[in-house]
Amino acid sequence: MKNFCYKAFYNQKSKLFLVINNFLSIVIIFSVLAIILESIPSLHKYVTSFLYIEYICVAIFSVEYIGRVIGAPKKHEYIFSFFGLIDIVSIIPTLLGAGYLAPLKLTRELRILRFLRILRLIKVIRVENHQSRKGTSEVYKLDFGIYIAAFISVVVILASLLHALEHNNPGFESIPITILWIVGVVLENPAVSIFPQTYAGVVITLLARLTGLVLFGVIIHFVGIFIRRLLLGNKKISRERIDDSESL
Repeated sequence: MKNFCYKAFYNQKSKLFLVINNFLSIVIIFSVLAIILESIPSLHKYVTSFLYIEYICVAIFSVEYIGRVIGAPKKHEYIFSFFGLIDIVSIIPTLLGAGYLAPLKLTRELRILRFLRILRLIKVIRVENHQSRKGTSEVYKLDFGIYIAAFISVVVILASLLHALEHNNPGFESIPITILWIVGVVLENPAVSIFPQTYAGVVITLLARLTGLVLFGVIIHFVGIFIRRLLLGNKKISRERIDDSESL
């Protein structure tokens, strides 16, 4: 069992590993979309369907978590690692039945943290590309994809938390609408006229503005890389990328 779990969740050269990671990517995205749609008032009549979807996804994630614990070379390192904590925190609300407890609405929103797990799957692809010495342009595209995935994850998570805190405030009644508001704040849209009424909501707004600064820095970073490629060519930069990959 341990060898099978290791092959399925940790052996990046295994075909089973690739199949399972692709499957988990689909389940994660499907699960997050269900959580987002569940927050739309006009779709509340489908709450039972969303509940079934949640239970099915959590069952899959629970099996995955157990498999990762069994297959991990050092179990405690996985359990207390960043992604290990994300894995367990994102399923605990459903396992404890928090979906039925109104006072724990904010706890329910922790389910959205499972979106961060996409970053681990993308990181695996990045490492594979480095190991196979893919072209520099392909590596840059993948790195850019990682940054975009991280940005989307932060926006969705901030919007979900803000919706949980400000759902009675017009303009934050659903996660999709709150996502649009967060994007407006990140991009410094002057048309944003609705503001949170709670201190926690204000903190989230500040985090959204900080995310905007980080996004600006990432854009400058990739523009700088593009200019370096024009001035220095690909060979020197490719050698630097290979050295970086060997230090991972």
